[in-house]
Amino acid sequence: MPASTIPPVETRLHSYRIVKMKPKADDDAGRGFDLKGSPAPSWTRVNNCTEYEKHTNRGAGNLPSEDPEQYEIGQMSCEQKKRLNESIRNYKPERKKSPADVFENLAYAITTPDCDEIFQARAESYLKVARELRQQESHMPTSDKPSPVPTERIATLNDYANSIGLELSLGQIELLLRGGQMRIAGSIVSVVGYDELKRVKDNSMDSKTTKLWRHMQLRHSIDSGSIRYDPVGSYAAMLKTLDPLEWARLFGRK
Repeated sequence: MPASTIPPVETRLHSYRIVKMKPKADDDAGRGFDLKGSPAPSWTRVNNCTEYEKHTNRGAGNLPSEDPEQYEIGQMSCEQKKRLNESIRNYKPERKKSPADVFENLAYAITTPDCDEIFQARAESYLKVARELRQQESHMPTSDKPSPVPTERIATLNDYANSIGLELSLGQIELLLRGGQMRIAGSIVSVVGYDELKRVKDNSMDSKTTKLWRHMQLRHSIDSGSIRYDPVGSYAAMLKTLDPLEWARLFGRK
């Protein structure tokens, strides 16, 4: 193949020249900052200088470069530290795509103005799956753990509870400080103001039912616990006393 000279392609107003990189000297301190343990540089580099002949002194340190800056820890100037901090603050990691996003992208990728019915039906099925996945994601519980409660607030609320004759465990104190409520001795207890306890009389239906069962147990010796938490067993015990034959027919061994 005959040798031919290809003129350089100028894509900018500046001219570029690819030159072979000379071996790095030990006293060459003006070619940027290198991190220890970094990969070896390539044997060629692009010198983005309008007049390459005027920049023969590599120690000047004023050569423009579009490569990422390299720093040596402990020898950074104030301007370099400022640029490094700005780059760290402005860094935004790529958002991880959810399965719903993947199905939506597939649907949009195969949907074109001239697509046939098969691709149209497939795109609609992808979008349907994406909607179902988003509904499931909206009902999924978050895995974020509650922030720890400061020990100063725990101590303050514990002292206040002891001053009014109320003993609370550590878990109960943390629940109240996070905005929760508790039913204690016929009252609803919550935190108001600056870590102060508020007690309101409990007039809910659950409280009235509990009082009714307690009254029946004290006055009529009815075990409310067995009736509420084991109704079948409680009914079987009463039936065995009143009608042993019927009890044997229903609950006896077969």
